[in-house]
Amino acid sequence: MDMMAASTTSRSSVQVVMAMVNPLPQIDQNLCTGCHACVDACPAQALAQKDGKAFLQHPLLCTYCTACEDICPEGAIALPFLIVMAPRMAH
Repeated sequence: MDMMAASTTSRSSVQVVMAMVNPLPQIDQNLCTGCHACVDACPAQALAQKDGKAFLQHPLLCTYCTACEDICPEGAIALPFLIVMAPRMAH
């Protein structure tokens, strides 16, 4: 989908395009309590802590495995690259 097409589509489609532009885990610093669970769970060691909050220290190491999102007790981590397709509607 090109950007011109994205500008004429619905809001949800634009959100999908935006997620495709930056598919890395997004960590909400306001929700993060610094529990370290995501850092410990990351098999790629892409996450670290700074000033008591998790952050993506090594973005190129991220494998998009969802371990950090799944384990976060506060829901502070979102992986916007996940796209769930609805089943096809019968004509």
